[in-house]
Amino acid sequence: MFSFIMKLLKIRWKFKKPPQKKVLIYDKESKSLAPFLFKEDECHTLYVRYEEINLYILIKTFLNTGFSKMKDNYKYFYCKFVNPQIIFSDFHDDIAFFRLKNNYSKAKYVCIHEQNSDLRFFRTCENYYKENKEKLRADIMFVLGKYYKNKFSNYIDSKIISIGAFKNNFFKKKQETNYNNSILFISQIRAFPEEKITPKYKVKIDNEIKIVRALLSYCNRKNYKLEIAAKSTIDKLEFYKRKFGDGNYTIYVRKKEITPDEPAPYDLVNKSSFVVFTNSTLGLEALIKGIKGVAFPPEQFPIEDHEKKFSKSGPFWSENFDEKILEKYLDQVKNYNEDEWKKIVNENIGDLIEYDPMNSKLAKTMSDLNIKTLIN
Repeated sequence: MFSFIMKLLKIRWKFKKPPQKKVLIYDKESKSLAPFLFKEDECHTLYVRYEEINLYILIKTFLNTGFSKMKDNYKYFYCKFVNPQIIFSDFHDDIAFFRLKNNYSKAKYVCIHEQNSDLRFFRTCENYYKENKEKLRADIMFVLGKYYKNKFSNYIDSKIISIGAFKNNFFKKKQETNYNNSILFISQIRAFPEEKITPKYKVKIDNEIKIVRALLSYCNRKNYKLEIAAKSTIDKLEFYKRKFGDGNYTIYVRKKEITPDEPAPYDLVNKSSFVVFTNSTLGLEALIKGIKGVAFPPEQFPIEDHEKKFSKSGPFWSENFDEKILEKYLDQVKNYNEDEWKKIVNENIGDLIEYDPMNSKLAKTMSDLNIKTLIN
């Protein structure tokens, strides 16, 4: 009861009915992608995690449908009042977005899949179809690669186009000569208070500490600079310094959001000549652009519980790790020429992720659907 009361107290209550807008952003977590496609004044956000509730819509929902299917009906009336042409979502393992079109079909539903996905979403879809005949639907879904196009098409009734990573496509590789003697480590750990770090998450942290310490040793011997791309913002910098310890390295923190004007961490990755990562989609995005790199995942490659199974070690990844293994892989990958490297990457992950500079396929598809964006 106490936790329920605390949740109620944290909710932001809105009393005016929502404005009519061209684009309704489904979930605040999708807001980071919207500036790449739509003008800010064209958009309005539907908060589906109930950080914010519109009291006008809530009362309207209750008066029309009572408590029956309150969540679904609240979304329906919200969409009805905003009257959007487009309902836009970043993919977040949530089937509710794909159910919404069955209730409110007036808008075009657009979804962008930006991260490698494990099997959780697909298992949820299978459970849904055991009890429901209505299809999960969208009008257009853009996914990382052909593997995901085939996988999602088994569950989602939608036109599905493989385009690679949407944000990655906007930022070109910028090989700078002063970065040829540096190695970039892409950290996947977030800075949490010590009391909130679970035993499983501590394993991830300890794995990254081992990698950073081994990279420091390698860089000192080989005369490379070590740079670290952190997953948190400037206020969490001390967390990384404390975990990774002393050494000759530079940590780059993230901006609050990645926007067309603030491309970090892409600006850092795209001028790097070599990246090391664990199970980061950002790492795969670098490889598909031709940047050399090696992955040392703490569980499986590319991520835990992925349907496509890889061996424990491959031409640029290893689930086993020590300093000797790191040195072997880094030296080996550095010696590939450009054509050899491109072939190796495409043979192993070319179906998982693509690279489409400036999202030309997305722009054409949106034009074909008569959806006007900032890029078409």
